[in-house]
Amino acid sequence: MNALVLAFLNSWRGLRHGARTERAVRQELVLLALGVPVALLLAAVLYLGSLYLFPEPRYVFGPQGPRWVPSSPGEAPPITEPVRRAGADVPA
Repeated sequence: MNALVLAFLNSWRGLRHGARTERAVRQELVLLALGVPVALLLAAVLYLGSLYLFPEPRYVFGPQGPRWVPSSPGEAPPITEPVRRAGADVPA
């Protein structure tokens, strides 16, 4: 564990030194700081957009129902297979 902490500290010092002395490292850090929030926002927008284009049946949202997204009508299919414990009778 000590080696892992020392490796992290060494990498952190290297990033700090690179950010102080290298213009390319500063540009990459700025792009990283801008890119991560943009990627998260884009993923959220695309997920909600896909729910609007391809709505899930109402039963998948639970007893409270969907929030802020449309749903299609439908009933949960009945469970017809017996319940098995994890790893039991797994076909080869």
